[in-house]
Amino acid sequence: MKRGCGIGCVATAFAVALAGSCSDEPRVEDLTGAQDTSGIQIIQLDETHWQTVGLLELSPVPSFTVGAQRGPDPEILFRVSGGSVLTDGRIVILDGGRKDLRFYDPDGEMVGVQGREGEGPGEYRQPTGLWPLPGDSLVVWDRKLKRVTIVGPDGTVARDARLSGRSRSTEVVGVFADGSLIVFRQRMAEQQESKDQQFPGYYSRYSPSGDSLHALGEFPWRRLLATPPATAGGMQMVTFGFPIFDAPTEVAASPDGFWVGTTKRNEVLQISKLGEVERIIRWTGPDRTVTDAVKEAYYDELRARRAANPRSGEVREPSRGVPFADALPSHGKLVARSDGGLLIEEFNPPGSEPSNGWRVLGPTGELEGRLELPLSSEVLWAGPERILLLERDELDVEFVRLYYLEEG
Repeated sequence: MKRGCGIGCVATAFAVALAGSCSDEPRVEDLTGAQDTSGIQIIQLDETHWQTVGLLELSPVPSFTVGAQRGPDPEILFRVSGGSVLTDGRIVILDGGRKDLRFYDPDGEMVGVQGREGEGPGEYRQPTGLWPLPGDSLVVWDRKLKRVTIVGPDGTVARDARLSGRSRSTEVVGVFADGSLIVFRQRMAEQQESKDQQFPGYYSRYSPSGDSLHALGEFPWRRLLATPPATAGGMQMVTFGFPIFDAPTEVAASPDGFWVGTTKRNEVLQISKLGEVERIIRWTGPDRTVTDAVKEAYYDELRARRAANPRSGEVREPSRGVPFADALPSHGKLVARSDGGLLIEEFNPPGSEPSNGWRVLGPTGELEGRLELPLSSEVLWAGPERILLLERDELDVEFVRLYYLEEG
């Protein structure tokens, strides 16, 4: 069994991520599986790997579709906040607007509903997360109630649990196959200590009953900067804000571990559910420095969005008082596949052509392909051969569609 690395190595990886930059990364021509002295496997990818990898495409016609602007209640979706595909072929959609779980057969017919708005057992106030468990049970996270609800494959509520020691910033961000939870907490200082502070985010593993088990790691959350002083009522006011392009760490849970990307460096970590770093995937890429040209492209896009929005009223010049991050994010969201693989969202720099590209890794970090999704879509669930998307049309009507993945 490969020797992993515990919390100390997680902290070391975090420090390296903050110290490194894309300009000092070596160019690696071959994919390698070397191990460092801690037994961590390191896979390094050159940009040519991304450019020459096979393209994955969506099937021309989805195998499942639900959504409509008007019609019967089962066809109308409102604020979808989760989705999953069960082993028997049913599709489950978490409707955040109606506060319920909706079960559909593969033909799109609704075959069951669980939940309603409320605070009692099986009820929800603000359901924001849905994850499947082995045996087709489901875990629902309610952000407002700080509660997880376990729903059986037949739609009945098995149990629920509130997290111990919960705070306002507590958030369940993933579930392991054994039912234990990945819990995120962000603690900001009561008082701003300097004009430039990097606040961390803390990740812990909790039992299915909501009890804290052990720490999983600490990673950068957000950077808080002081904006230039502004005069108001004869007084100079100093405010603090998050820099433009500053992105927090992204986490995605797989059955027996989780993926972490700090967005500060061109790499993702694969960590066990015990908090041991097992694998690091790194890649080279273009310079991510936020230059004056990047800033102007950002302002141009902001003006265009405001001009295109009929509700924005008078189009004003964007405020230039908000600071920028030093570098663009190395990637966007992370989505773990049902088999433990990973989808990495590509960050689209200002001024580039609109794109919704994703890079696909296998369960052990091997490069599998690149996937281009519709611009309006969000990934709800992904498997090695299928992907469940939330899409919106020009009227912002929501649709959930299941596609097969094909080699391009």
